[in-house]
Amino acid sequence: MSTPHLSATDTDTDRRVGRASGTGRLVTSQLTLGYRPDRQVVHDLDLSITAGAVTAIVGPNGCGKSTLLRALARLLAPQHGTVLLDGSDLHRLPTRQVARQLGLLPQGPVTPDGITVSDLVRRGRTPHTSVFHQWSQADQRAVDRALTTTGMTGLADEQVDSLSGGQRQRAWLAMVVAQDTPLLLLDEPTTHLDMAHQLDVLELVRDLHSTGKTVVMVLHDVNQAARYAHHIVAMHDGRIAAAGAPGDVLTPALIAQVFSVRCQILADPDSQTPLIVPIARL
Repeated sequence: MSTPHLSATDTDTDRRVGRASGTGRLVTSQLTLGYRPDRQVVHDLDLSITAGAVTAIVGPNGCGKSTLLRALARLLAPQHGTVLLDGSDLHRLPTRQVARQLGLLPQGPVTPDGITVSDLVRRGRTPHTSVFHQWSQADQRAVDRALTTTGMTGLADEQVDSLSGGQRQRAWLAMVVAQDTPLLLLDEPTTHLDMAHQLDVLELVRDLHSTGKTVVMVLHDVNQAARYAHHIVAMHDGRIAAAGAPGDVLTPALIAQVFSVRCQILADPDSQTPLIVPIARL
């Protein structure tokens, strides 16, 4: 694909989800990523994340999805190319400035021993506090809003380790929400959750987007991506195979190319988004 910038669907997205007010826009240019010099995972990737939309990155295991998200979150420095946040090189910006612009929910976050939900969520306010800006009523209001938004108010005094998997995931999401950034990066937020808790998390993502957040999430379930995302970025072997609106991107040919699966694609009877029915492995 010669121009994977999502520009073909930007106008449609503006009409459906609204354009954000100019903060939290991510763009990559010729981005090459790897964990050692002789092993590249992502190759010369050009991508523009549409502000004010939900973007889902999908693809098979090992295709570079989470590696790309790590670079977007400034956890992995490029071997070549750049990541721009609102036009500035992400990896050259001050850490506190970046933390006020983007929040990250990583895969399998490690919970500190003995920490309560409210204490964990308070940590989301760290970028907004300093020697000259101590804890304020505004910080507490942000924590209270995050607990309410994620349905965790009743569990605020519980230890995170005592919660179910779905509750723990919502506690971590509450911390990210309390960070109050225009851009949220979520790495496989539904992994290891049962069906009900997966829906809880994805509906929360939808609610967060409705408040004006830009969301980028890595998902394994392509049907969930089709239902909850405005844009799909399909990756294969460290490159973008296709990018755009779910109805434009998710075709039998694309699923065969990316996942090596023969399928039929129907209209979801509830959302009218593409519904992939796998038939056989190619």
